[in-house]
Amino acid sequence: MSNNQRSSSFLAIRFLLAALIAVVFVTGATISTGASNDRLNDKKGAVGNKGTKADSPEGTTPFASGNLVVCRVGDGSATLAAVATVVFLDEFTPAGTLVRSIAVPSTTAGARLTLTGNSTTECEITRSSDGRFIMIPGYDAAVGSATPASQTSAAVPRVIGRVDQNVIFNLTTSTTSFSAQNIRGAASTDGTNMWAVGSGTGTVFTTLGATGAGTVVTSDLTNSRTVNIFGGQLYTSSGSGTLRMNSVGSGVPTTSGQVTTSLPGMPTATVSLNSFFLADLSAGVAGLDTLYIADDQSVGAGTIRKFTFDGTSWAATGVANSLAQYRGLTGSVSGGNVTIYATRGGTELVSLVDSTGYNGTLAATPTLLATAGTNTGFRGVVLAPQASTAAGVGISGRILTADGRGITNAVVTITGNALAEPRTVITGRRGTYMFDDLEPGETYIVTVRARRFMFSNPSQVISIVDNVTDADFIADGGTARAVEPARKVAVTVRGKW
Repeated sequence: MSNNQRSSSFLAIRFLLAALIAVVFVTGATISTGASNDRLNDKKGAVGNKGTKADSPEGTTPFASGNLVVCRVGDGSATLAAVATVVFLDEFTPAGTLVRSIAVPSTTAGARLTLTGNSTTECEITRSSDGRFIMIPGYDAAVGSATPASQTSAAVPRVIGRVDQNVIFNLTTSTTSFSAQNIRGAASTDGTNMWAVGSGTGTVFTTLGATGAGTVVTSDLTNSRTVNIFGGQLYTSSGSGTLRMNSVGSGVPTTSGQVTTSLPGMPTATVSLNSFFLADLSAGVAGLDTLYIADDQSVGAGTIRKFTFDGTSWAATGVANSLAQYRGLTGSVSGGNVTIYATRGGTELVSLVDSTGYNGTLAATPTLLATAGTNTGFRGVVLAPQASTAAGVGISGRILTADGRGITNAVVTITGNALAEPRTVITGRRGTYMFDDLEPGETYIVTVRARRFMFSNPSQVISIVDNVTDADFIADGGTARAVEPARKVAVTVRGKW
């Protein structure tokens, strides 16, 4: 090789080395967060995962507003029997077109929900008062295990599940009430405060994530079918005794000693009442004045019944022109028309429109919308949950040394039942972090870790109803100092060194 060739090769190598050094410096500045990125990090933290619906059986597709959701038991593989059976939420359009079937988680103990396959009065689902959640009662029982309703609740806890518009299930709430009894219905104001009923015990109050017995708010009616909330008042129904359609205490009670009261004028015998829908159709009567309720008396007697309130007493105002056993029921009001959706005979989804208004006589004939497949059954029906209308709230704070300096590049993670998966952010120059778009009324766990620092209390459990801005973490004392971001280095590459 000539001297000129050696010189050219050496010069090329020098240029290559200079370029590599420049790349290293520039990359280092980018990773360590420059001034412009510090402002972003101090406001929201580094780009993190806000959570997906990955644990939802249907991925990211939310329920469509206005659609129907039916609780279906069984996958068709075997005759429905007195064993713990898989549950599906079937989404239908109002015209009865099946959109999809969503499997309720049923495999992992403590995070599953099954039903008794042949129990026709279970899974009386409701939609929470704020419209955001479907409430699902069931059992933490392994699929195929025998007679879950007859097992003690110590062996088979009773579960009150919920699912939101984004098809995110929360099955963390259970109760040791209803031991050796069916759990049948569940209701909630907001997905956090919950009430349940069954074939014994009474009306039980509990809260999201609780695992104890809950509070028996009333036991003067123990054998109930459904519980629901309308106009801020808790109601229950029954198929036996003298308390068939009732209010429980005043408002939505959470303490024991409440009284269950039959609505004045309602039947106290014969009818076997299940899910119901209340509406306010008359400006001349204060509050709710029209009631539709499913009756599952023996074939030839059951129907959808309508009652009207005149301010003093309820009176019967017609029935659907179809005698059959009705159990699930929900409705909607548009103008003066009421559209009712109901499950009939355990295998059919039907609808009817009552255009007679307040005190008009119901005589409409239900329209068949859908039929359950072989070896499956329909139970309750509700309107699809809606998106939250409440503004999201946030949790923010600083990660600090013992002497109050911000710790840069600390990793902060948040978890909670309302999140599909953990979210993580990296602290900015002043040690700040922030998680936004969180659900008010939920509980979250915030955890921190940082290189070269130890924390005696690395986690905080935070229940939020409004923004939390002081969720700070302070590292243990010592001589370690905060890791400062590297400076940006400008590198000029010349033709010669």
